[in-house]
Amino acid sequence: MKWKTVSAIFLLVVLYLVVGAAVFKALEQPHESAQRLAILTQKLDFLSTHSCVNHSQLEELVKQVVSAIRSGVNPAGTLTNHSSLWDLSSSFFFAGTVITTIGFGNISPHTEGGRIFCIIYALLGIPLFGFLLAGVGDQLGTIFGKATARVEKMFVQWDVSQTKIRVISTVLFILFGCLLFVALPAAIFKHIEGWSALESLYFVVITLTTIGFGDFVAGGSEIEYLDYYKPVVWFWILVGLAYFAAVLSMIGDWLRVISKKTKEEVGEIRAHAAEWTANVSAEFKETRRRLSVEVYDKFQRAASIKSKMSSELGPNSDPELTPPKRKMSVNFTNELDREKEPVSPPVTKNGSPILNGKRVDPKRGDIAITPQVEITTFHL
Repeated sequence: MKWKTVSAIFLLVVLYLVVGAAVFKALEQPHESAQRLAILTQKLDFLSTHSCVNHSQLEELVKQVVSAIRSGVNPAGTLTNHSSLWDLSSSFFFAGTVITTIGFGNISPHTEGGRIFCIIYALLGIPLFGFLLAGVGDQLGTIFGKATARVEKMFVQWDVSQTKIRVISTVLFILFGCLLFVALPAAIFKHIEGWSALESLYFVVITLTTIGFGDFVAGGSEIEYLDYYKPVVWFWILVGLAYFAAVLSMIGDWLRVISKKTKEEVGEIRAHAAEWTANVSAEFKETRRRLSVEVYDKFQRAASIKSKMSSELGPNSDPELTPPKRKMSVNFTNELDREKEPVSPPVTKNGSPILNGKRVDPKRGDIAITPQVEITTFHL
């Protein structure tokens, strides 16, 4: 996953936790306050009724009761008829809760040897149970896959679309699993343990999701159970966990397929957008090229027409036909032209004309005629 996706999921989970915390606080905190007030009232009533017991003695008794409960011993009633929490059946059930990572917490080892062995046992047993759970999940998937295939064949004969068939078969698979591993065990626990329907369903879901609060535990009541009751409960936990693992795997496959389809659709949209952008850019470039070529051709034709008209009309053509862009007039005059114009007499010295500061003699041919150029103006 990309970091943006992980960050979005993380924020969603945090938001989910905050909402859950707010709801649990609103539901459970008033009950906690009421219980605290009730036990305080009971203690004060007990001290006022039994004046021979002081406050410290009562607190010591309460601490012993709490320690017994944490150790899994029920302090209510007489302890002579209570069964051991560490007999073979109960120990087997405890070992099963360790390797399944449920950990109800109603019983736990309190000796140093028991705690050291529990660490080693859990580190070796949890991976082993993981392999077993994967194998059982595959077998359940195969069984339910064959069953759903038969159901799909039935629907195919009724001309139902493949998508609807897959959805219907999946829903049937989930409903059958919930009936077999959730509803039926909840009814059995309600009958044997004496719980309510809500408490039984609560225990089943909390157990199969490996949460295991331990407030409700099968085989933890003060009733006489069969010897194989707790091993059967553990076997139900094994198959139920495998079923939930198969369901979670199916949901994961759905999410991967949906994510893949979403990526493909986004890729197709991007490809279409890129293609459309390229086509628009190409059309724009082609249109601009055609316009430039047409404008250039028009100027070329205009210039050729102008040059052709100029060559056909000659130099004395009517200026109205060839409007000049530039107007330049140059007057060239030579000595012959100057003879036609009145020329002021040159400055003479002793009757001889002076040219460039020297006396010249026209008879000797000392006067040289040099053309002069007079440039008047340039009009642009």
